[in-house]
Amino acid sequence: MKNILQGALLRAVCLLALGVLLVVRSEDMPVWLVKAAGILLIVPGQVSIASLFRPSGDVPAGTQPEGRPLLLPFTGAAAVVLGLVVFFMAQRLVSLMMYVLAAVLIVAAALQCVELQGASRRGARIPAAAYVMPVLVLVAALLVVLDVQFAAAMPFVFIGAGCVVYGLTELWAAVVLMLLARRLAREAEAASTAAETEAGEAEEAVEAE
Repeated sequence: MKNILQGALLRAVCLLALGVLLVVRSEDMPVWLVKAAGILLIVPGQVSIASLFRPSGDVPAGTQPEGRPLLLPFTGAAAVVLGLVVFFMAQRLVSLMMYVLAAVLIVAAALQCVELQGASRRGARIPAAAYVMPVLVLVAALLVVLDVQFAAAMPFVFIGAGCVVYGLTELWAAVVLMLLARRLAREAEAASTAAETEAGEAEEAVEAE
């Protein structure tokens, strides 16, 4: 029971800390995520370049050993350059991706409206509620265009809020388990005391006889 309580408390604290961090720093999270992607490109590129200068058997360092791809150093250098570009231009890349997302949403909303209008002209009965989703998609696209940073941060806000809620749930479960453990311990102690008392009374009765 003690290990279960410790695990629940540790999960609750970690989730609460992660959730608060995601909510408080939600506007920076997209940039950090893109920078992490850049680092993931840089590290393998550096490893592939370094492997070129690592001696392999009888092949001296700095030469191309047999069986090693000739394009390996070039692909490694390209990965490093791309990773550096992604890392140092993370903010612009996030904005660009959000604008692309807004354009995709606008096109999707327009296509839905066109399809609904076409179906209506062909005699199909299209309820007004069918236009709600395209309108909502269009509004979401406009919000992305008006405030790119806010739109990029919203998923992390929701994820952070979910982590906080889950962390509070874990904390509540840990408190309930702790109270239950204490109650069981008190009941066990009371049962043990009652058993000892009954045993003592039985011994006294035997001695009295």
